[in-house]
Amino acid sequence: SAIAGTHYTSGTGPVTFADAENGTKTVSIALTPGPPPQLPRQFNYTLSAPSGSATLAALIVTRVLIEDPSATLPAPWSQASLGSITDFSPAVSAEGAIGSAIAGGSATTADNGRFIYQTRAGDGVITAFIDAPLPVQSSARYGVMVRGTTASDVAMASTQIAGNSVGTNLATRSVTDGAITLLPNTSNNLLAPRWVRLTRSGNSFTAETSIDGGAWTVLGSANVTVPSTALWGLYHHGDSSGNFQLARFRYVTLTNIGFLSAPTNFTATPQAPEQILLAWDPVGGATSYEIERRARNAPYALHQTLPAGTASFADAVAPGVIYEYRIRTKGGTATSTWVVKGTVAPGTASPYHLWLQTNGLPMDGSGAGAPAFSFVSDGVSNAMKFSLGLSPLTRGYFGRLIADTIVIEGQIYNSLTYTRPEPAPDGNVYSVPVSSSLGGWSTADTLEIANSVAGSLRTITIRDTVPASPAAPHRFIRLEVFVP
Repeated sequence: SAIAGTHYTSGTGPVTFADAENGTKTVSIALTPGPPPQLPRQFNYTLSAPSGSATLAALIVTRVLIEDPSATLPAPWSQASLGSITDFSPAVSAEGAIGSAIAGGSATTADNGRFIYQTRAGDGVITAFIDAPLPVQSSARYGVMVRGTTASDVAMASTQIAGNSVGTNLATRSVTDGAITLLPNTSNNLLAPRWVRLTRSGNSFTAETSIDGGAWTVLGSANVTVPSTALWGLYHHGDSSGNFQLARFRYVTLTNIGFLSAPTNFTATPQAPEQILLAWDPVGGATSYEIERRARNAPYALHQTLPAGTASFADAVAPGVIYEYRIRTKGGTATSTWVVKGTVAPGTASPYHLWLQTNGLPMDGSGAGAPAFSFVSDGVSNAMKFSLGLSPLTRGYFGRLIADTIVIEGQIYNSLTYTRPEPAPDGNVYSVPVSSSLGGWSTADTLEIANSVAGSLRTITIRDTVPASPAAPHRFIRLEVFVP
């Protein structure tokens, strides 16, 4: 289960004994573990090709198990060894899974393996996703189980996966020291990785399996008398090869019948100035996931509906906007509670987005934060008020946009004076075009005649260079702003 170059450094070299030398030789093998905690993994140290008059007898292959002392099994989980196992490492939670590394075991009239469990009363459902084991062992078994005690031969029910073509079955032992019955009783070749689920209703147990956690196949149902307060958990046994097998159980849930779990480990991580990566642990029984999004100061709105089996989504966003997300599981008519992820903002917000945030408007420019929206219905857009340094609550232009006329040598010219922040918001473009027909606006016939700064404001006056006359009885002038 350990990978050379990932968990340890492989190599070869001689081990030399002088003639008639006795004693112990030490061989150093460098470990290269990832960030803790880590699951236990095995590699082999092999002696071969003896030279001189040396021969190899026992222990030609030494199995080395790498264990991380920082890895533990969190409450409320407990663990027990059932019956007889050749060797084992404690079950731990690491690398996003509950891991069980054992050598040996079997299941006949008694279970000889590892059981990781919680105590639960009454009916319920236990669900888990089981990775492909490392390594594959044909006689190994792994699955979810309900039993009365940790005695190896008690009545039990399990949805278990075999390491060979037998596949995934409902396995039950109806009496103490009784034989195991499988449903279906023929091989189905449904191998890991896959979801497994076991539902208890009274003494009726139903086993199901799924590839994506959304569409489930019923394997069978059986009645088994198990105490009302029982042990619910994860079972694993290996084979007789002597090798440690690592079984990994993910996304384990224990719920009431009809209850749908909410996604866990929901994260939102900026990946680029215009992308946020959402990720979560999938939920067994989900047919879809609903994601709602809101920018700061905006209401939540449905953003994505994603199918079962999905565990991440790359969301395109506006740079610097502060977003909040929430996710829930849908399964048939059932809906989980929402899981909320706090604020996240990739990149740098534009000045307009920051203005929206400051003034309590949707920061992504939606709804009341849209550039064309007029918050107080005065005909002056958000984009214009932002460009003039006004609050969205201000009515009108507050003296920062004044249209007038100028008389020069008896000719009347339109003029427009506007006051903007100094410096202007980054990327903002201001222009004052003119027209004789409310169409064909152009700045070609305009002239700047005044430009002054007072404190944090700059005031600019532009006039038309074409006077009103019988030949041009109508002249119009306006302020245009571009907000990036």
